[in-house]
Amino acid sequence: IGSGTKVLHAFLSCQKRYHVEGFFGIMTDTFDQCGVITGTMPYNHITRKELLDVIETRFTGSIQQVPPLYSALKRNGVRLSSLARLGIVPTLLPRDTHVHSIELT
Repeated sequence: IGSGTKVLHAFLSCQKRYHVEGFFGIMTDTFDQCGVITGTMPYNHITRKELLDVIETRFTGSIQQVPPLYSALKRNGVRLSSLARLGIVPTLLPRDTHVHSIELT
């Protein structure tokens, strides 16, 4: 990468777009599909309208987000996911972020 690292900050601060698939009623130890299922809950009472209302009021605009423990973020040069797999759970502070829109399909 060499001298390219000097401009890396410009790419990291740009707007990003994500495509996400979610599953209701399943909890895992890693908060994603790779983890071991630790519990299940009924979800058939959740309507599409209720879901859209929650998304609009709680997950769009300027929000504070606690980074997931199982992520590529680093603490003292070590990935959080590596620490988590060792049973080390550091305190994670919320970060300011802005969600422009969420689309439910």
